Amino acid sequence: QVNCLAERGGVFLDLGRQDEAIADYARAIELDPNQAPRYNDRAWAYYSAGKYQLAIDDLDQSMLIDPEN
Repeated sequence: QVNCLAERGGVFLDLGRQDEAIADYARAIELDPNQAPRYNDRAWAYYSAGKYQLAIDDLDQSMLIDPEN
């Protein structure tokens, strides 16, 4: 389910529907909070929506989970 949410979030993001992308990525993170790529995905959605501090926060969390990411 996490991968499906991430894929759908990507489609929403491609369509310019940032809020729906953010919601899908947030749900994916809720289901598996140890997936650094999901934080990266949501960070990009936040960035695209002009929510820069939230994007930075997600990137920080991603680096805590996987410093090599």
